[in-house]
Amino acid sequence: MKDQILSNLNNPGELEKLYRGNKTLFRKEFSEIYLSIQGQQQGQQQGQQQDQQDCLSVVDFWHERLKFPDAEIQSVKANITPNNIASKDNIGERTAIGIDDIKWGNKSDIVLVVVLVLVAGLIAKIPAIFGINEEFFYSRNVGFVIFPALTAFFVFKNGVSKIHIGVISLFTLIALVFINSLPDVKESDTLVLSSIHILLLLWAVLGFAFTGDLSIKLSDIFHYNKRLKRQPLFINEPITNNQEITCNSPHSVDNINASNNSPLEFLKYNGDLIVMTTLILIAGGIMSAITIGLFDLIGLNIEGVYFDYVAIFGLAAAPIVGTYIIRTNPQLVGKVSPLIAKIFSPLVLIMLVIYILAIIFSGKDPYNDREFLIIFNALLVGVMALIFFSLAGISKNSKSRFEIWVLTLLSIVTIAVNAIALSAILYRIFEWGITPNRAAVIGLNTLIFINLIIVTLRFVKVIRGGIQHSSKNGYIEISDVGKAITGFIPMYILWAAIVTFLFPFIF
Repeated sequence: MKDQILSNLNNPGELEKLYRGNKTLFRKEFSEIYLSIQGQQQGQQQGQQQDQQDCLSVVDFWHERLKFPDAEIQSVKANITPNNIASKDNIGERTAIGIDDIKWGNKSDIVLVVVLVLVAGLIAKIPAIFGINEEFFYSRNVGFVIFPALTAFFVFKNGVSKIHIGVISLFTLIALVFINSLPDVKESDTLVLSSIHILLLLWAVLGFAFTGDLSIKLSDIFHYNKRLKRQPLFINEPITNNQEITCNSPHSVDNINASNNSPLEFLKYNGDLIVMTTLILIAGGIMSAITIGLFDLIGLNIEGVYFDYVAIFGLAAAPIVGTYIIRTNPQLVGKVSPLIAKIFSPLVLIMLVIYILAIIFSGKDPYNDREFLIIFNALLVGVMALIFFSLAGISKNSKSRFEIWVLTLLSIVTIAVNAIALSAILYRIFEWGITPNRAAVIGLNTLIFINLIIVTLRFVKVIRGGIQHSSKNGYIEISDVGKAITGFIPMYILWAAIVTFLFPFIF
């Protein structure tokens, strides 16, 4: 967060978002920044001080703002008792001490969410309303139940331009017409592949609405900016006296999280959404079981009606409501998904190493076992996603050596897994020929393999620079690893478009 504060000293709105997102960490990091700036101010000439006056005004303002509530809160706490804590007169006091940290947004936001939930639910009910075959509809259109609603949410919240809205609407319409125009052929590999990959394209449209930009920058993938002066890498490394901090700090140049709508922030949002949606579905499942059970006790069987009209709207609502909670209360789930990634990254690393060794002794191999190869590739995609989400969390909240080492080793092991999968697919192609499934998988695995190599090389450079405290030109920061990931996303999207729109005509 220190880098984000430094890069947004001239951006009050972003500073406020950072503060509301994690008040405790913001106070801690800002305190260090304030002391560093004060020390620099004392050593500068009068002319230089004048140049930094605007910056210092902002810093002094936040210093006083963060310092003032401490005494106020202690006074408030002394007057709060169990008898009056729920009183309407103490709403301000409850907010001051952090009791009412959960926010529900304004009425217009709630209305927007309700409308989107109803629209998504009605789309999910189209087969029942119009008598369409459910297998035909859901196999092709399941993505259109959720993604357009989520995209619309960010279109409204981010104030997307009319041109971008037109692009989003046009592409969504083209995808909808195309996927439903494909022949209804039983056991068609290309139809299944198109139905799967169109989900990735709709996800990309959601990312476009979230960030406002999905342009590819080859420099972010294959290169990095060389630095003449090393910046602190790990959170426990102090800012040195000879490292100048200004309103135009160099931290802002390479900080991929400077904007709350950055591509890496979009990946983090996906991780948060998975966590929040899962919690909502679990809670909804428990409530559904209790509700059906209670009515069953009095002799009323509502199971059919409940699942036809309530559960289907609940399923459609879960990711929309989850998104709304994430955006209005980032301090809640925003701390959970990085924690989960931090816990499971080393566990997955250990599991992968043991699994690879077990393959050798089990006699199983992906070269002649198709089902085993499918599971192998699913494992690969899952681990790759874990690396992505872990990096999204580590870049924003923590930069510890242990986490970076774990992700580096996990990337190396995943490269080994990918190499096995690639060789198995190539073997099956040479033995039994090319098929749509093999072509799609070989393309995806090749992209993942290249991306993993680039990410791993950058992790190695980060470790070298961080541990050796090197100031050589070969040093890079953790943000450069994130750029290698986010910059490669358009490659995956391009391949998904090829599989979706061209494979039905090629095969």
